[in-house]
Amino acid sequence: MSQTMRKSKTHRSSDELGSDLNQFVTTTEAAELLGVLRTSVNHLIYDGRIQGKKFGRDWLVFRPSIQTYVENKSSKGRPSTKAPKLNKHK
Repeated sequence: MSQTMRKSKTHRSSDELGSDLNQFVTTTEAAELLGVLRTSVNHLIYDGRIQGKKFGRDWLVFRPSIQTYVENKSSKGRPSTKAPKLNKHK
């Protein structure tokens, strides 16, 4: 596969995501919302527990999937380092 083809498959412009971009937060913001470390957010994405999209070299997390994760999260395991900061009215 040529370099140009490889680039076109992995590079996404902000136009491609369209107005849905406001539905996404960075992994750092998601970590603050969930009260966990950023690396934990990365693990949640890789495990498929929350939805994310690769945007360049960074990941953007789908905000509604964070809410769903919190609502369905098991109480087993190590507790979060902080309480989740999700606003239920958004």
